[in-house]
Amino acid sequence: GDLIGNPVFDRSRKYNFLVAGDFDLDLDGVAEDRGGEQVAHLISGAGGNVVKKLDTQTDFVVLGIAPPLSGEQAKLDNPVDQERASRRQIARKAFDDMVQEAKAMSIPMLSGNQLMRFLGIVGPTHK
Repeated sequence: GDLIGNPVFDRSRKYNFLVAGDFDLDLDGVAEDRGGEQVAHLISGAGGNVVKKLDTQTDFVVLGIAPPLSGEQAKLDNPVDQERASRRQIARKAFDDMVQEAKAMSIPMLSGNQLMRFLGIVGPTHK
C-alpha cells in the first residue's frame, strides 16, 4: 500500500531529447543509423520529444559515434575530397561543441545502448 514517488520521472511529462552522432544499432561495429534518424523515431514512438537544438529545455542528449574526421591527407589534392574533409571537420566540431555545452549545462548524456535499455529494447549480444 506504500506510494512510491520519483521526483524526476513524471509519466505525464514529455521529455526533450537531442540526438547527435551516428548509431550502431545492431552492435556489429558499423554505424548504420547515420545522424540518428532511427533513434529519433524510437524516442518519438516511446512518447519522447526529439529536439534539434540544445537549450535549457533539453532533458537528455543521446550520443552516438562522433562524426569521423577526414581520412588520408594524401587524397586531399582533389577539390571534392577537400570539400568532404571540410564538411567532416565542421560536423565534428559541431558535435564536440555540443557535447561540451551539454556538460556545461549539466544535461544528462546517454549512449545509444543506455537509451535502448531505458526503452526496454534488448539489443543483440556479442558473440
